[in-house]
Amino acid sequence: MAVHKDKRRSVLVTGCSSGIGKALVDELRIQGLRVFAGSRSVDSLSGVVGVEPLELDPASPESIAKARDEVSRRTGGKLDILINNAGQWLESPAIETDLKAIKAMFDVNLFGVMEMNRQFSPLLIAAKGVIVNHGSMVRAMPHPMTAAYNASKAALSQYSNTLRLELEPLDVRVVELVTGRVSSSLISIPTLPESSIYKPLEPALVKRAREAETVQAPAVFAKRVVKSLLVANPAREIYKGTMASISWFLESYGPKWIYDPIMRTMTGLKQHRGELAKRASHIEA
Repeated sequence: MAVHKDKRRSVLVTGCSSGIGKALVDELRIQGLRVFAGSRSVDSLSGVVGVEPLELDPASPESIAKARDEVSRRTGGKLDILINNAGQWLESPAIETDLKAIKAMFDVNLFGVMEMNRQFSPLLIAAKGVIVNHGSMVRAMPHPMTAAYNASKAALSQYSNTLRLELEPLDVRVVELVTGRVSSSLISIPTLPESSIYKPLEPALVKRAREAETVQAPAVFAKRVVKSLLVANPAREIYKGTMASISWFLESYGPKWIYDPIMRTMTGLKQHRGELAKRASHIEA
């Protein structure tokens, strides 16, 4: 299906099967763009109309290459916007997280983004396009029990900053989408094993997850993101979602020491300090 005559701006979004990705695809379509919707399973996109589904696994270089060739064939070798939206959530105490799980998450959240940008760069350079890397406010806010996830987003932020400098001479813009809290299918109700030092914190973690179901809706988030993105010169960082503006303020003006007492109290680390120490004393080396 070579459709080179289509004059609409083209955009590829990864991770479109549900939640934020699907909402972004819907809003971009409404705004008149030619949308390529990437998902590991095209069957998950069966209900999405007016877009061009692509089988795409950001953790697989082979899958990325196949999708790149298909987009290039359909557009005549150009892509105006690439939105690296696909992401993986991992909630677990830092010292109790399995390394295989961490690597699998980084394959999507960081290494997959790097590979997407590498392979699609010729199309983006040809179009003088825009790369959007979907980050998070946790890049700077140390949310306990998500250390590995936080690290992936912090690394993505620094990667985005460097990529921006390197691609500027080639007329390709790089935007980091710094997302606050948005209702997402990524986040599930956490459970900790009985053997975990941090088992007493589980009620607070469940409360945090429940609150995530009542924050900004994906459709509202997507509408605001797309509005900020589809301007002549989009900002290098776009802050959207619940608490995103607070994150921006604290990053810009707030002392870093303020995070620790807030986070200790929010997650129960302060309240259960003695109990955690007691449980840790029974752990064998």
